Amino acid sequence: INAEYMGEVAGCAATMVPKVTRAGVVDAPPSDGLGLFNLPLETTEEDLSSLFNPYGATYIKLALWDGQFTGHAYVYFPDVAAASAAKNVFDGSLFMGQNYQPVDVKFALKSSGELTKL
Repeated sequence: INAEYMGEVAGCAATMVPKVTRAGVVDAPPSDGLGLFNLPLETTEEDLSSLFNPYGATYIKLALWDGQFTGHAYVYFPDVAAASAAKNVFDGSLFMGQNYQPVDVKFALKSSGELTKL
């Protein structure tokens, strides 16, 4: 992938090249949105609201397939700093006492400005 992202990190201009994992998934540059993966299937939007509202969450969406929760969700914040703070706290955490994989938190590929809310 040749895409580069221009951004600002700690007040300095920076060029960020997305990281490609073994599965070919691109790690997005910092944004105002987070993707949450490996969530317990019992997770509700209210659960996520109680965790992420203190960080200023503005939009929470559970990913559903045929009406069933798939174990991942998206949370958006007012700015990159709020999303980064939440990511630092929750990435790798065990959610709701889950006894399997820790939560994997990634920056979302789309910013809140690119969302189409239905």
